[in-house]
Amino acid sequence: MKKELTRVFEMKELDEFRRYFSCRIDRNRKERFIYIFQEDFIIKNLKKYGYSFNLYSVQAPWFANIQISKIWTFDKQADTKQYMSEVAILNFTATIICLDIQYTTNRLAEANKGFTKEYVAVLKYLWRYMAGMKSLGLYADRC
Repeated sequence: MKKELTRVFEMKELDEFRRYFSCRIDRNRKERFIYIFQEDFIIKNLKKYGYSFNLYSVQAPWFANIQISKIWTFDKQADTKQYMSEVAILNFTATIICLDIQYTTNRLAEANKGFTKEYVAVLKYLWRYMAGMKSLGLYADRC
């Protein structure tokens, strides 16, 4: 099949897959495991959105004492583009490498049209959680 494709398309050999969206991927063929490191990805995005990557970390992705109403009046002066960009990258993170933040990112995404200070507080809290989780990753064996 490869020979047939090279007749039609210009192709080149690539090295082993090492990075995916700034996540480092280590594969040990002998031991049959894959480990995906998220540290570079998280540090890159903390810097991108103006957070320090030495944030005081928290133990859970959701504020214990905050309630977000299903109905709210949003601040029309707020930078929704920045907010949506941050929520989008966190949602991607929740889908690919950090499944435990899915509920929080879904709640934050409710406010993509407009948000209140409570949403911003939860967003900043979630970045603190991510900063504390940066050295963790995914491990899969028998690959």
